[in-house]
Amino acid sequence: MSLSLLLEPTRPEPLIFALIHGPELCDLFFNKAQLISTGDGSEVYRGRFFWPSDYQGEEAICKLAFRPGAMAAVDREAKTYSTKLRHLQGICVPQCFGYFVSINEDKPMSCTVLRYCGEPIQKPFPELDVAFKTALVHAAVHIHDAGVKHNAWSERHVLDFDGLPMIVGLGNAKEHKCKRSKKIVEGTPAPQMEDFKCKELYQLCKDLNYWKPGMIKYMGANVQITRGLNVKRLVATAPKYVPREVALKAAKVAIERHIKLNYPDKYEVWKKKQIQARKPTSGSS
Repeated sequence: MSLSLLLEPTRPEPLIFALIHGPELCDLFFNKAQLISTGDGSEVYRGRFFWPSDYQGEEAICKLAFRPGAMAAVDREAKTYSTKLRHLQGICVPQCFGYFVSINEDKPMSCTVLRYCGEPIQKPFPELDVAFKTALVHAAVHIHDAGVKHNAWSERHVLDFDGLPMIVGLGNAKEHKCKRSKKIVEGTPAPQMEDFKCKELYQLCKDLNYWKPGMIKYMGANVQITRGLNVKRLVATAPKYVPREVALKAAKVAIERHIKLNYPDKYEVWKKKQIQARKPTSGSS
């Protein structure tokens, strides 16, 4: 099976490639190409990919490599799509049409062709809406559960595919047995890394601001939030030399500041409940 790349005007001569792994079809074409990015020994094109007897074609991305390091990365990425992530193609990673190597031995080149799945997200991770963040976390979990560590999470490797994330940039991916021990829930206090046990997913959630702070500032220190946030538990962490009334007052101030800063949408309701709790009950003297 062969693939013909027509990359005018960047590369005026047609390039012919042989399939290394991918669907066993004949006479594939990639043309109407537009160079969209370059790297160290690589070029990325957006164009149209044609199957046999297909006159319409479909939008696709061709990643062309022509230096050893870039060729190894393209090979690794294509293998990852086609093996461990095969069942996730079209779900949270693009469909991969194959990995190809140039038939011209004098000019070593390789390429992979992926279905076009949108452009990289334009907002930084923390500014994404909650629904997109959640879908992104789910995609990352699926990739880890498939035995793959992405190894290069960034905004440029997350495509916006009609409002859902598609993950690319797997040239540095590695095999991975995920040891995470906790469910990832948006808006809950961040666990400690040593309790969570998966560094990559932990860092991604931190970069997304997917969790609320797992620590509260109290009496000049950061105190871990373990079993909920209340005055009694916080006072128990105060230094022994601090009078109880001082520790109690500081705990109330710290909790109010923490909720106001990190849960602004819930602050007013929380404040009203505190005021209600301080009112004497009916019948009391």
